[in-house]
Amino acid sequence: MNNNKTLGITIFLALLPPLAAMMAHRGGQDASLLVTMLWVMANFLFVSTIWELFTKYHKLTVLPGLKLNHLNYITQLGVYLVFLIFINLYLYASTYAPTDPKFQFLANPLILGAILLVFFVNLLSGIFEDKTEGPKDTDIYKFSNQNSLRTGRDTLNIAGGIYDNGMIMGSLIVPFDSIKSAYTDKAQTLNIRGKLDGRSYLIAMDAPKTRDRFIGYLKDAISQGKLDADKLQLKK
Repeated sequence: MNNNKTLGITIFLALLPPLAAMMAHRGGQDASLLVTMLWVMANFLFVSTIWELFTKYHKLTVLPGLKLNHLNYITQLGVYLVFLIFINLYLYASTYAPTDPKFQFLANPLILGAILLVFFVNLLSGIFEDKTEGPKDTDIYKFSNQNSLRTGRDTLNIAGGIYDNGMIMGSLIVPFDSIKSAYTDKAQTLNIRGKLDGRSYLIAMDAPKTRDRFIGYLKDAISQGKLDADKLQLKK
């Protein structure tokens, strides 16, 4: 789907709930302009994030021989979707049905607390890539527990896996034949260099669980003849 069409659908979905509520209560109480703007803006941010996460995850699911911790990705999608539904129900109830007992449960802080708890646990279940652009058309991807919390931590699990022809790191797909070298430095950071789609890349992993898992994947690839042994250099 092209970007303009995606943007158009996202804007339509962001506008739909507040406009539908206004039409249903025409002649009655209307939401203020500020509430309507915040409602649309929140919907736009959540819908665009959900679509981005879904498209990235879908690209992974079609890879041959995929072995992946799907729960991390599905939970991430699910939490954003539940947040989206919660925000729309809450804004509708507070604006158009503030005394309706069917919507009183939305004011219970335990509901929001439960959603935030699942979101936080999921953040601790794997690190996703932190991408920056380096010199000479090089994309740099960092997997570190020192990154911003929004990219996650590998406290409970890792975000990634393997497929027939390569590895998945967060939402990054790395074919074995794109790898030029993989090595650990004095700080025991795993560095993977290569070139993909006309651009060079550098992947740096210093998060222990994530690093060790992918070193294992690289060793398995060598033993299976999918990666040249001389491309992997590990310091003791």
